[in-house]
Amino acid sequence: MGRLIVIGGLRGCIDMGITLQSMVVKAIANHRKRNRRNDLFNQMETKLDELRIGPIIHKEDDETFKRGFMSKKTWSLIQEVSPQQPWYHGIWFKHSTPKYYILALLTIRNRLAKGDRMVSWNRDANTVCSLFHDPMETQDHIFFRCRYTSLVWRSLCGGLLAERFTSDWSEIIPIITVSSSDAVKIF
Repeated sequence: MGRLIVIGGLRGCIDMGITLQSMVVKAIANHRKRNRRNDLFNQMETKLDELRIGPIIHKEDDETFKRGFMSKKTWSLIQEVSPQQPWYHGIWFKHSTPKYYILALLTIRNRLAKGDRMVSWNRDANTVCSLFHDPMETQDHIFFRCRYTSLVWRSLCGGLLAERFTSDWSEIIPIITVSSSDAVKIF
C-alpha cells in the first residue's frame, strides 16, 4: 500500500494511532483494529490485520501456515524421505534401546570410527588393533577377525544362531531382518 505518511498524511498517523517513528513490525504488534469512517483507513486496518502474526506460526505444509508448533509436522517438512531399508525392522522395533540402534545403524552403514576410516581423516592416525597389534583395524576385524572378538562372537551368538552362525556382515543382516526369526531369541 505504501507509506502511511504519504497515503494518509500527518493526520493519518494520528487517526490510525501509529507514531511517525513506528516500524511496521511495531505497528502490527501493538495496533488494535477499529472501524474507521474513512475507507482508506479501513483498508489499512485490514492490511495490518492480515500481516499480524501470532506468537508462533507453524508451516503446516508447502502452502499453509497455522498458529502453534508441532515438531512432527516440522520434521516431516525438513527430512529427506528415503525408501525404507530392508534391515530396518531388524534393528529398530518398539522398546529397542536408541543407543544400540544408533550403534547398529553406524555399523550397517560402515560409519564406525576405526582404523581404515581414520586414515582418510588423518594420514598419521594409529590404525593398528589395540589388542593384538594387527596391521589394519577394519569393521570385520573389530567384530569378527580379531582373536579376542571372534571368541566373544562365537560364544555369544554360536548358540543363538546355531546352524545359521556366520562371521560375515552380508549374511548377518538378512538373519536379523527375517521376520520368521524368533525376535526374543535374536534380541
